[in-house]
Amino acid sequence: MKKFDNLLLKGLNYQKKNNFDEALKIYNELIAQDNKNSQLLLFLGTLYLQINNFNLAKDYLEQAFSIDKNNTLIINNLAIAYEKLEEKDKAISLLEKSIEISQNNPETLFRIANLFSSEKKYKLAIKNYQKAIELKPSFMFAYLNLGNAQFESKFFEESIVSFEKAISFDRNFIPGYLNICRALLKLEKFDQALKYSDEIIKLDNMNIHGNLIQGDINLILKNFSNAIKNYEKIIKIDPRHSLVLGKLLHAKMYLNDWKNYKKLLGDIIKYIDKNIMVIHPSIFLSLTDQPDLHLKASKIYTNHYYKKDLINQKISFEKKSKINIGYFSSDFYDHATLRLMMDVFQHHDRSKFNIFGFAYGPKKNDDYTKKLKTFLHDYHYVGGMSLDEINSLCVKNHINIAIDLKGYTENNRLEIFKKRIAPIQISFLGYPGTTGLNTMDYILADKTIIPEKYSKFYSEKVLLLPDCYQPNIKIKNISTKKISREDYGLDKDKFIFCSFNFNYKITPEMFDLWMKIMKEAPNSILWMLVSNKTAQNNLVKFAQTKGIGPKRIIFARYVPESDHLNRMRFADVFLDSFPYNAHTTASDSLRMGVPVLTLKGKSFASRVAASIIHQFDLDELVTSSTEEYKNKAIELYNNSIKLKEIKKKLDDNREKSPLFDSKKFTVNLEKIYLEVLKKRFN
Repeated sequence: MKKFDNLLLKGLNYQKKNNFDEALKIYNELIAQDNKNSQLLLFLGTLYLQINNFNLAKDYLEQAFSIDKNNTLIINNLAIAYEKLEEKDKAISLLEKSIEISQNNPETLFRIANLFSSEKKYKLAIKNYQKAIELKPSFMFAYLNLGNAQFESKFFEESIVSFEKAISFDRNFIPGYLNICRALLKLEKFDQALKYSDEIIKLDNMNIHGNLIQGDINLILKNFSNAIKNYEKIIKIDPRHSLVLGKLLHAKMYLNDWKNYKKLLGDIIKYIDKNIMVIHPSIFLSLTDQPDLHLKASKIYTNHYYKKDLINQKISFEKKSKINIGYFSSDFYDHATLRLMMDVFQHHDRSKFNIFGFAYGPKKNDDYTKKLKTFLHDYHYVGGMSLDEINSLCVKNHINIAIDLKGYTENNRLEIFKKRIAPIQISFLGYPGTTGLNTMDYILADKTIIPEKYSKFYSEKVLLLPDCYQPNIKIKNISTKKISREDYGLDKDKFIFCSFNFNYKITPEMFDLWMKIMKEAPNSILWMLVSNKTAQNNLVKFAQTKGIGPKRIIFARYVPESDHLNRMRFADVFLDSFPYNAHTTASDSLRMGVPVLTLKGKSFASRVAASIIHQFDLDELVTSSTEEYKNKAIELYNNSIKLKEIKKKLDDNREKSPLFDSKKFTVNLEKIYLEVLKKRFN
């Protein structure tokens, strides 16, 4: 027996030195002599754990456990094998037995909690982290992971307390600061989040995660120059780090800082071609008119974030007297989406449909929210709910059709749709592109937005509305203040081209085209909406390099929407951006009698203005090349009679245009809902 023990010890020494082959020779020799030795079986099991052969590890450790059921070393290692093999319930059960034997070991409780967290059973995870902390009050990582479980449970305030406790044990503990920033972002306490991110940068100036979260905070706070510095530091270390290239270019576009624009965009496209995720799908829409790449970028994103959870579960369709429609958005307040949709909610046929609103994101209850609630069968704020809780709520309410109004835009929760919350799921309005999500059944568009030849660029099946895909309210609140051109710095004798799109939509190619137009239209000025002084200076400098003086570009200050609509009428022609067109701004311009000149591309975002203009029978304002766009702008500048004819046509068609007929739009929308339900039910 002594010889057996000596050999066993020798094998263990080989194993400790990672000389697994020699250790295995000895263990196999010994197992032939005694296959019931629990210590030998334990050593074999742990060796196979070390070399990642988890099935053999499990076999040997189960044999050891059958012999010695109270050995916590065997139990804990067998739990590791089960965990590695995704048999987490068995792992938890074993660790709970270990707790009984070792009388509440905090490390074991911590492992149990981690397993519950990995299974998204956060209530049980929180309970076990708290038990571990009771036994070991200085357990820094238990506080960190407790905060993570609270964060995932949407208990953001509580999570901050836990993260603060974690860093109280080590003021250099960067993960604690990072997670506090994450929670503060969720609470929209951006200035506080920025202060905590400063602590990370002080500890490690080149920390990738610290610079990433600080860059994101700076982007939200419109500190674009600082965001650029953060993202550039990351790219020096890892040029393909998740989404950073796209964020860098996006921040630069807000400043109209076009230095290295072509190189950055070229790098982004190169990485997308290689299936590497370097840009958020929503940012990519404004940079290139390549719908095949838009689809690819969306699929890369969904495969990265959603692939593991894409169960695409079946939800049975229950035939009721009324059809239950659920609209999902974070924008059910004074926001462009609700402004467009309000009349649709009002006009839904309540004899056929129950309309539900599911809100998340910022919890607001302004006049728009209150008005919306009067049109709904029921309104649910689901911002604090887990995906499973939202799923259960939808099943409980028998939601037949779920409509996502966000896509990949800011504050989205597209993950709600990843498992399926309704028999039919539709992407509509908020996001002008494909989600790439295989659980999103349809996308709503029209024949101008997505002609049949371009439907291959969408993962969803395309549903076509007969008129424009964009709903609009019939009547908008327009200020009746008496104003003049001079009030806005506009010369009464000048021809006014305008562009009221966000400046991130303005590409250097398009701005260069506008400068060419102005050069051939010497008595013209360009009236623009710009969000920051740096962008304003950059645009003026660029214009000067093209021979256009600074006095010919007038920047409009931000004013309330009703005042903005009132002043829009001073413009002669609206110059649309490309590849991301004006959307709401285009319909507002036409409403105010200002012709919109657009360049139509292949992608959804580049065809929206064309669809809107088509509703006024003014297709002559839709161009297909930069040369045609330039020539049409110059023609409108030179030919006042032609421009007056177009404006008269605008005025004549405004009342009869389907664009502002929200009742007709809602009837057509409901027809589509009934058609897809009929198809699904059959």
